[in-house]
Amino acid sequence: MDDSISYVMVAFIIIGTTYSLVRQIQHILIIQNVKANYKRSLFAYYLACGSLFGFLISYILNILVAIQLIQSNLVKSDTTALSCFLFIMIYIITKWLVIPRIHKQHKLLKE
Repeated sequence: MDDSISYVMVAFIIIGTTYSLVRQIQHILIIQNVKANYKRSLFAYYLACGSLFGFLISYILNILVAIQLIQSNLVKSDTTALSCFLFIMIYIITKWLVIPRIHKQHKLLKE
């Protein structure tokens, strides 16, 4: 029973992160199509997109190491867990500190 619940949680995390990555890419495309000068926002969304992608890759590698599909000296559970943590921290810092809080921009992204 515990194994099935853990697999479902892993699937939810991967699906949720993939959805967030797709939303970040949509935000990048919306900002690129606007004629206004949103260079800081564009950089921040690129950084957020890269950190989500890095987290997703690191998390999948961590799962593959945990179920012993990958047995390598370079990829270990500790390193993948550390990289997952670092990518999530970069994403949180980007969302809270780097992305500017411009009212017009938020209106644009909501549409």
